[in-house]
Amino acid sequence: MGEERVGKYQAWFLPFDYTITAADTQKFTFYKINMVANSPDASQEATDAIWMFVKPMQAGDVLHANMPYVYKPKEAVTDYAFTTENATLMDGDNGNWAFVIGEMWTMEDRYSIYALYQPFEADVENPFYYMDSNGDLSLCTESTKPVGPYRWIMDRQSKSGSTASYVPVMHFVDSDDASAITGITNTDSTDQTDAEAMWYTLSGVRLDGKPTEPGIYIVDGKKIVIGN
Repeated sequence: MGEERVGKYQAWFLPFDYTITAADTQKFTFYKINMVANSPDASQEATDAIWMFVKPMQAGDVLHANMPYVYKPKEAVTDYAFTTENATLMDGDNGNWAFVIGEMWTMEDRYSIYALYQPFEADVENPFYYMDSNGDLSLCTESTKPVGPYRWIMDRQSKSGSTASYVPVMHFVDSDDASAITGITNTDSTDQTDAEAMWYTLSGVRLDGKPTEPGIYIVDGKKIVIGN
């Protein structure tokens, strides 16, 4: 896990229960998944974008077997061992190598999260969301590099029976960060306008760089206003 993954979200699950230690939190930030929504703020109208709310976990919290989690490495880490005494390594649910480990609902759609015990590739008829190298939960519609084991992927199904409308990217919101949920930030701060930052429209379209047109954009899960 090199420098390119530092500070970026990663999808993960474990085949056994594991209690987070203080040493773990020095190298990683762990998050549990709370919900998905069509807006980062309940006071706003729903949009076509999709948001996944995550909440930081602390030392002493338990990562439960076959539950989906998200983490961010704080530094480049190699060969970090997550082990626990008397752990029972699971081979999957009833021998299956991919199975549902969580479901979330919005008013229109159902999101199913699948645990992967073997590498998995997408195809056009079965799109899914996966955590890409940029730390984004991105739509995959064709076979590329397989998603590795001990990662999770997610699909979207319409509750009405119609074809679900997939967006290119799902945004993360840290539910402990009130500014990320309700705040709209101006672009005066250097860290928010860095040329290396990843900019998106509200509909989830990734831009080549900082936009020049006035409007509201998404940077690192936060709404940023660019004025005239």
